[in-house]
Amino acid sequence: MHETYEIDGNITRVTFYNPDDSVIRREEREYDEYGNMVKLTEFNADGSVCFREERVFDSGGNILSAIGYLGEDLKVGWISEREYNVHGDMTKSIFGYGDGSYRWRGFYEYEYDGDGRKIKSFTYDWDGEFIGWGEYEYDEAGREIKNVGYDADGVKGMWQGSEYDDDGNLIKRIRYNGDDTIYRVDEYEYDKDYGITREYSYNANGDNRSWYERDAYYHTLYSLMKY
Repeated sequence: MHETYEIDGNITRVTFYNPDDSVIRREEREYDEYGNMVKLTEFNADGSVCFREERVFDSGGNILSAIGYLGEDLKVGWISEREYNVHGDMTKSIFGYGDGSYRWRGFYEYEYDGDGRKIKSFTYDWDGEFIGWGEYEYDEAGREIKNVGYDADGVKGMWQGSEYDDDGNLIKRIRYNGDDTIYRVDEYEYDKDYGITREYSYNANGDNRSWYERDAYYHTLYSLMKY
């Protein structure tokens, strides 16, 4: 699979191709004045609409609501709503389907240290039942280096560790299973001369699953994914 882009400040169109250069699908994107993507429409190879997502953002760039529409008739498939605190952390999340049922409705609370850094997060379902919590650690520069999740019984779940270079750029993020075995590794390289970021992802066996090359605005210039 390969892709082409039309860029006018933001990526406005993406076309996905098969190895024989036949079109798989196409995306069109619209943005607000702050660069937030407010509409994404996906088209089948024949030009018919297969999906559309519309988003509303707050002044901090956080998604307040999103609606996913399915098919040519744009039937509502799902609805998402979120609320945030003054730190920009999500305090309420709702994800429902077009038929009125819900996949998730929950609330989040946080603890912060004296520097305003998040050190604990707590998750509750819609009825107020405690689901689990997360703990966060930082280095001397205030960069997050560890994020561990636990369920309500205190059993450790997936967690991640992060590494940075001397300039403060994220260079590696390792995601672990609850038993501390590696689930996935993401590595990042930075080309200061051209403002390009290269991102490599691979699994515990070292098998490369994806590679991205992005410009200074985090627009994807090239990608390669294995399925």
